[in-house]
Amino acid sequence: MAKGLYIHIPFCVRKCAYCDFFSCASGSAQLHKAYIDALIKEIDMCKAQELDTIFIGGGTPSCIDESLIAQVLWACGHRFCIAGDVEITIEANPATLTQEKLQTYKEAGINRISMGVQSMNDDELKTLGRLHTACDAIESYHMIRRAGFENVNIDVMFALPAQSLGSFGKTLKAVCDLAPEHISAYSLILEPGTPLYEQHEKQRLSLPDEDTERQMYDLAVSYLDASGYGQYEISNFAKEDRKCRHNLKYWHCDDYAGLGAGAHSYDGERRWANVCDIGEYIKSLSEGCLPIVETTLLSESDKISEFIIMGLRLCDGIDINDFKQRFEKDICDLFGKALARHIRTGFLKTAGERIYLTHQGFSVSNSILCDFV
Repeated sequence: MAKGLYIHIPFCVRKCAYCDFFSCASGSAQLHKAYIDALIKEIDMCKAQELDTIFIGGGTPSCIDESLIAQVLWACGHRFCIAGDVEITIEANPATLTQEKLQTYKEAGINRISMGVQSMNDDELKTLGRLHTACDAIESYHMIRRAGFENVNIDVMFALPAQSLGSFGKTLKAVCDLAPEHISAYSLILEPGTPLYEQHEKQRLSLPDEDTERQMYDLAVSYLDASGYGQYEISNFAKEDRKCRHNLKYWHCDDYAGLGAGAHSYDGERRWANVCDIGEYIKSLSEGCLPIVETTLLSESDKISEFIIMGLRLCDGIDINDFKQRFEKDICDLFGKALARHIRTGFLKTAGERIYLTHQGFSVSNSILCDFV
């Protein structure tokens, strides 16, 4: 079975106020090149295998020179067997895209752009620490289309500081008017160590209450459905046949490899992580050593919990027979009480041989999924 490959580019022009991903808001062209040289060494040390999805994330991959991205993909093509229908995604910030970059991406084989827009309200974008304006996002989207890309995702966020239901509705409308193939809608989560978290701790942040946040989520689901975007995961919506194939590998608990500083990998039995330090990452590979710093062997209960938690994120939910085949156990024998309780409250539903979260269940999914850990 073909695998997915995640490639981490940890550089940004400036870190957003909510971001806790491993990235740094710095880096000279010389450091970018040294990092990519190390990344190519890591690619060359990989076992040859078939790939049918590649996802270049960050950070902001579009902030480094486009020729470096092309070099990485050339190395992948040299080392791996790339499926003819491969999905190759790159994340991009509207403030860092140019027509030249997009042309190079296309020539290198990238066929999907995931653009972080987050909001179409300039005040909200400033609060988030974004580099771009709403107009920049619209202009970059049209640039992407002019470059010939036919598969585009746009990320939006809700429950932002001082955001109203009406403001979020305007963002949804503006994004749907652009007609991308895929839309991801995420609730803001305040992570410790981020500027927004610090402001919240000092009571300098006005956030929507839980009821308003739930109304925003309900609005996203209904508005996007009416606009032709079918929900297939808690936060993801797509036009027909445009689901993100790479992310589905995570939710289906399929194997994937992660390359680059801070990247994670999974082979069905183990998870392992690369060092979260650019200098150490480059040094390890210059010495011919893989930059792995942590490996976890998964127990049977770990695998079961992950399968349920990831599967219930999907609108299709979990196939009971698939669960039995994988683990030689009946899910109802293991979690009968929790399943019955959530079915009774209307948060879970069964249909045929499938178990899935209802719309109400998606709204409180975190508390439900805890019962399966």
